[in-house]
Amino acid sequence: RRRRGRPSAAPGGWRPRARGPSMSTMRARRGSRRASSKPKNQSPKARLHAITRLRKNKVCADCPVKLPQYVCVPFNSFVCLTCSGIHREFAHRVKGISMSDFAPEEVTKLEGGGNEACNNVYMARFPQGADARPVSSENENKLRSFIRHKYIDKRWYSESA
Repeated sequence: RRRRGRPSAAPGGWRPRARGPSMSTMRARRGSRRASSKPKNQSPKARLHAITRLRKNKVCADCPVKLPQYVCVPFNSFVCLTCSGIHREFAHRVKGISMSDFAPEEVTKLEGGGNEACNNVYMARFPQGADARPVSSENENKLRSFIRHKYIDKRWYSESA
């Protein structure tokens, strides 16, 4: 007959199988703990990660690039690499999502803001039917001009939006 268990450190010896919860039970417990935690109890990093997964924040606020990796702090918006560089040219504070630490207050502002809220204010008076954003992030001059009109000149801005 074969013995159940694992080989022990002693040569030729066997030790009995450990009694206790199975791996699947432990995984289920760990998963339920995660599911029950509330956003307020999560770390700022975890809350920020959840915000980036929202559909409205999966595209740059200023161009059609998907999965932006930066936050433009004054506007509480998510922007791509190209747009983040242009925002920095205009002295707007930009933070990398994966490289920076975010204060709980900054994350709270992002939860209340994000790309949709930013565009509702800064693009409120943009003519209906017109293409709001540059078609591509490849033409930096057009993108720079668009960002200047949107945030510096506040061409389409409306505080009441």
